[in-house]
Amino acid sequence: MELSLPGLVMLQMLCLATGYPNGAPTGACEDMTPRHTGVVPQPSPAPYTLLVNTGTFQPGKAITVTISGPEYRGVLLEARTDGSTNALGSWQHPAPDTKFLQCTGNPQGAITHANTNLKGESTAYSWMPPDSTSPVYFM
Repeated sequence: MELSLPGLVMLQMLCLATGYPNGAPTGACEDMTPRHTGVVPQPSPAPYTLLVNTGTFQPGKAITVTISGPEYRGVLLEARTDGSTNALGSWQHPAPDTKFLQCTGNPQGAITHANTNLKGESTAYSWMPPDSTSPVYFM
């Protein structure tokens, strides 16, 4: 079964100010909001683009999701269906300086930063879709 990936993609970048140098907390999974003390979400669009290697997906066939833009230190990346706060599918082989984050009981439900090292201007992540018939959004 082949499904389309909607053109809408969002990336929520976490600003590393006064906390979480070893990754986003699990509590950030639901609303994708930074939990840093004294930091509010960025009101302007992020200077990053999420690129996928295909416009369709098949359950069990990995998709490459690439973050493109300026170097960054913090990240929280999830796949979801519309209207859901549950992490969908599972991420495979985190890129250097990143790691899995358990979200909504899914041990590989999200990717987050593992340290404050700069991540490159183009970082690729591999995501494995589940058996689903719903459109998928990366955020």
